[in-house]
Amino acid sequence: MMWTCRAFMRRVPPIGGKECRDIVSVPSVFFSSSSVRRSQGIAGAAIAVMLLVSACGGSTATESTSPEDRADLSELSSPLASFLGVDFASEDQQDVYLARDRQVNAWVQECMAGQGFEYHAIDPSTWDTAYDPDPDAPDWGTKEWTELYGFGVSTQTFDQRTVGPELIGSDSSSPVTVDDPNDEYLASLSEEEVTAYYAALYGNSSYDWDPSLSDEENSAAADKYFQDLVPTGCQDMAHQEFQSADPWSAMYSTFGSELDQMYERVYADPEITRALDEVSRCVGGKGFNFVDAEQFNEELYVRIEPIYAEMTWPGDGLTEQEWGSMTEDEQSEFENSAPIMSEQGKAVLAELQAFELEVALAAFDCGNADMEELYMQVGRRYEQEFVDAHRAELEALKTS
Repeated sequence: MMWTCRAFMRRVPPIGGKECRDIVSVPSVFFSSSSVRRSQGIAGAAIAVMLLVSACGGSTATESTSPEDRADLSELSSPLASFLGVDFASEDQQDVYLARDRQVNAWVQECMAGQGFEYHAIDPSTWDTAYDPDPDAPDWGTKEWTELYGFGVSTQTFDQRTVGPELIGSDSSSPVTVDDPNDEYLASLSEEEVTAYYAALYGNSSYDWDPSLSDEENSAAADKYFQDLVPTGCQDMAHQEFQSADPWSAMYSTFGSELDQMYERVYADPEITRALDEVSRCVGGKGFNFVDAEQFNEELYVRIEPIYAEMTWPGDGLTEQEWGSMTEDEQSEFENSAPIMSEQGKAVLAELQAFELEVALAAFDCGNADMEELYMQVGRRYEQEFVDAHRAELEALKTS
């Protein structure tokens, strides 16, 4: 698993709210199809509370907006959420999801025991503590944040340890280690038993990248593969078992394509496009070619890709035999090492970061920050139309 994860992180930047299905481009990808279903539910929830732009890393709040007002913006009523009776700002609702995740974990544990394995899941209440944010950092989306990080693409894609003190990187000191309760048990198994253990846990959730196909063709094939995949692993079967308890998963199973089309119409709404045109003209007057933040970020991703391609990792040249001869502490040191960026890569990144900061500040001053609230307002209107048009089917989902 370590080597697969390492290849995935090297090939695909963890950036800007891109969905897994859009950015996966490695020779062999291994992840649970339940994670795809869960990401659809999470994405649907995020969109439904009208965080369309912030979910893509493409908007900021106005300079005069206080943190309290920004919180209110993110909690503006979603007609879909209101209709289904889901309040994602509510601590009670979070408790409901935690309780369901614990039920899933218990189901997986029983399933694994039935196949002859021990399994103990990490308590879901610890997931939110995986990162400890800097309390002194400026709020995301403020002008202070924009001055430091721009749109957060070239400035937050790479670890600070990798880029060095002269460039801007993400803070690697914030992750909090959560011990895997299965480590000791897995260490007692043979290599063949470990393979069987993961097969029982995750099932057939892998798609082999076809080198004869283009990235676009592979992406489409991967989409279809995971869409048609019949769950066999305990994790996938558990999420399928409890999927009906999640109103968003049920809604996306029923209305997935219609919802996608609806939010595409939000982006194409004349009110949105007029505002984007005004921002674009203003930023163009400052000397930059800027259509919108999302498209600009996509261009940044393309320019970042060559930097990724030439990066190396400590231990890349190790053979399996050399790896197996190491102590756990030695292996852990390699696993936790930051990737290495060449001096040429750092020079390219420095130019890219300076460019991103200039454009981001120009866009902020031109009103790009106001787009978040506009997307929310327009999105609520389209959501209400959707609720009105599908009221009977949505009522059935609520009572099923």
